[in-house]
Amino acid sequence: MKGENKKLLVSVNVLGSVGPIRFLANEDDEVSSVINTTLKAYARQGRIPVLGFEVDNLNFYSINAGFSSIFHPPLFSLFS
Repeated sequence: MKGENKKLLVSVNVLGSVGPIRFLANEDDEVSSVINTTLKAYARQGRIPVLGFEVDNLNFYSINAGFSSIFHPPLFSLFS
């Protein structure tokens, strides 16, 4: 099985949404590709709150930080 890409389970929680978005990604997928897949899946499922597709305006927090961290500066942000 040489040359096969490993799959990763991606689980994304959105504050105010009913539950996590889960999907499989290849180990070598770019972060931007994984984010786009997440946003498309979120929109396809008709979830609220509506996030849109503005990747520049997203903030990411560690799963261990919990949602209480939204009142503090983000741990990391894309394209800022």
